[in-house]
Amino acid sequence: EMVAREGGPGSEEFLAALRSPGFSLFYNAPVLVLVLGSREAQSGVIDCALCAENMMLAAWALGIGSCWIGSAAIVEKNPALLAELKVPDGYRIVAPLVFGYPAGLPPKPARREPLITWIR
Repeated sequence: EMVAREGGPGSEEFLAALRSPGFSLFYNAPVLVLVLGSREAQSGVIDCALCAENMMLAAWALGIGSCWIGSAAIVEKNPALLAELKVPDGYRIVAPLVFGYPAGLPPKPARREPLITWIR
Protein backbone atom coordinates (compact mmCIF):
# COMPACT_ATOMS: atom_id res chain seq x y z
CA GLU A 1 0.00 0.00 0.00
CA MET A 2 2.82 2.43 0.88
CA VAL A 3 4.56 1.77 -2.45
CA ALA A 4 1.29 2.39 -4.28
CA ARG A 5 0.68 5.73 -2.54
CA GLU A 6 4.21 7.07 -2.88
CA GLY A 7 5.07 5.75 -6.33
CA GLY A 8 8.65 6.13 -7.46
CA PRO A 9 10.79 4.60 -10.20
CA GLY A 10 9.92 0.98 -10.85
CA SER A 11 6.97 1.00 -8.46
CA GLU A 12 4.42 -0.18 -11.04
CA GLU A 13 6.45 -3.27 -11.96
CA PHE A 14 7.14 -3.94 -8.30
CA LEU A 15 3.44 -3.69 -7.44
CA ALA A 16 2.51 -6.01 -10.30
CA ALA A 17 4.93 -8.63 -8.96
CA LEU A 18 3.62 -8.21 -5.40
CA ARG A 19 0.05 -8.75 -6.57
CA SER A 20 0.82 -11.92 -8.54
CA PRO A 21 -0.98 -14.96 -7.10
CA GLY A 22 1.31 -17.07 -4.97
CA PHE A 23 4.10 -14.47 -4.93
CA SER A 24 5.71 -13.73 -1.58
CA LEU A 25 8.56 -11.22 -1.60
CA PHE A 26 9.75 -12.54 1.74
CA TYR A 27 8.95 -16.23 1.10
CA ASN A 28 6.48 -16.20 4.01
CA ALA A 29 9.44 -16.07 6.40
CA PRO A 30 8.51 -15.08 9.95
CA VAL A 31 11.48 -12.72 10.48
CA LEU A 32 12.77 -9.78 8.45
CA VAL A 33 16.06 -8.15 9.48
CA LEU A 34 17.20 -4.93 7.84
CA VAL A 35 20.96 -4.39 8.16
CA LEU A 36 21.51 -0.63 7.98
CA GLY A 37 24.71 1.18 7.11
CA SER A 38 25.78 4.79 7.40
CA ARG A 39 25.82 6.65 4.09
CA GLU A 40 28.98 8.41 5.35
CA ALA A 41 31.01 5.33 6.30
CA GLN A 42 33.78 4.61 3.83
CA SER A 43 33.34 0.84 4.05
CA GLY A 44 29.73 0.78 5.26
CA VAL A 45 28.37 -1.45 2.50
CA ILE A 46 31.22 -3.93 2.88
CA ASP A 47 30.88 -3.99 6.67
CA CYS A 48 27.13 -4.56 6.44
CA ALA A 49 27.55 -7.31 3.84
CA LEU A 50 30.04 -9.09 6.10
CA CYS A 51 27.67 -8.71 9.06
CA ALA A 52 24.77 -10.08 7.01
CA GLU A 53 26.76 -13.10 5.84
CA ASN A 54 27.87 -13.87 9.40
CA MET A 55 24.24 -13.69 10.54
CA MET A 56 23.20 -16.04 7.74
CA LEU A 57 25.97 -18.54 8.55
CA ALA A 58 25.18 -18.46 12.27
CA ALA A 59 21.49 -19.01 11.54
CA TRP A 60 22.27 -21.98 9.28
CA ALA A 61 24.38 -23.53 12.06
CA LEU A 62 21.19 -23.44 14.17
CA GLY A 63 19.08 -25.00 11.42
CA ILE A 64 17.51 -21.69 10.40
CA GLY A 65 17.36 -20.76 6.73
CA SER A 66 17.89 -17.26 5.38
CA CYS A 67 17.74 -15.30 2.17
CA TRP A 68 19.09 -11.90 1.12
CA ILE A 69 16.11 -10.22 -0.57
CA GLY A 70 17.78 -8.09 -3.23
CA SER A 71 14.49 -7.07 -4.81
CA ALA A 72 13.59 -5.21 -1.62
CA ALA A 73 16.10 -2.53 -2.69
CA ILE A 74 13.22 -0.54 -4.21
CA VAL A 75 12.35 0.50 -0.64
CA GLU A 76 15.37 2.82 -0.80
CA LYS A 77 13.55 4.93 -3.40
CA ASN A 78 10.51 5.45 -1.16
CA PRO A 79 11.07 8.05 1.62
CA ALA A 80 7.69 7.38 3.24
CA LEU A 81 8.40 3.66 3.52
CA LEU A 82 11.88 4.35 4.93
CA ALA A 83 10.23 6.54 7.56
CA GLU A 84 7.65 3.83 8.30
CA LEU A 85 10.53 1.37 8.83
CA LYS A 86 12.24 3.95 11.08
CA VAL A 87 15.44 4.03 9.02
CA PRO A 88 17.39 6.96 10.55
CA ASP A 89 18.50 9.87 8.39
CA GLY A 90 21.97 9.26 7.01
CA TYR A 91 21.50 5.49 6.91
CA ARG A 92 20.50 3.11 4.15
CA ILE A 93 19.22 -0.43 3.94
CA VAL A 94 22.17 -2.52 2.82
CA ALA A 95 20.96 -6.05 3.49
CA PRO A 96 17.29 -7.01 3.74
CA LEU A 97 17.39 -10.55 5.19
CA VAL A 98 14.64 -13.02 6.00
CA PHE A 99 14.99 -15.92 8.42
CA GLY A 100 12.89 -18.99 9.11
CA TYR A 101 12.92 -22.74 9.40
CA PRO A 102 13.10 -24.26 5.90
CA ALA A 103 10.26 -26.50 4.73
CA GLY A 104 12.84 -28.88 3.28
CA LEU A 105 16.41 -29.09 2.13
CA PRO A 106 17.63 -29.32 -1.45
CA PRO A 107 19.42 -32.54 -2.40
CA LYS A 108 23.17 -32.52 -2.02
CA PRO A 109 24.95 -32.16 -5.35
CA ALA A 110 27.11 -35.02 -6.57
CA ARG A 111 30.70 -34.68 -5.48
CA ARG A 112 33.09 -33.81 -8.30
CA GLU A 113 36.76 -34.55 -8.52
CA PRO A 114 38.74 -31.34 -8.15
CA LEU A 115 40.10 -29.87 -11.35
CA ILE A 116 43.70 -28.88 -10.82
CA THR A 117 45.84 -27.16 -13.41
CA TRP A 118 49.52 -26.96 -12.56
CA ILE A 119 51.36 -23.99 -14.05
CA ARG A 120 55.14 -23.98 -14.01
